[in-house]
Amino acid sequence: MDLQQQGDGRQHFTLGRVEKWIVGAIATAFVAGGLWLVSSVQTLVTQMAVANAQLSSLNNQLSDVPGLSKQVVELKVRVDNHDDEIDELRSVRNLK
Repeated sequence: MDLQQQGDGRQHFTLGRVEKWIVGAIATAFVAGGLWLVSSVQTLVTQMAVANAQLSSLNNQLSDVPGLSKQVVELKVRVDNHDDEIDELRSVRNLK
């Protein structure tokens, strides 16, 4: 490393061969870290989009639950009616 003063009063900074390699390695590490950070953020954004789509689908499925419980009650009433009719037919068959 060398620091020289120019004729106009400015300082001139020069690096040797080893220092240039060190600065290059550090700059490469910063660039690689930046690329890793960008790809990590993109992966997170993609995962969040998938999670949001799944939550939306689940929300749509769960919004129909009250209707399903009403249908279950109606089916239970129908089954109870059929059970009563079956019992009545059995009793009529036993009368013969």
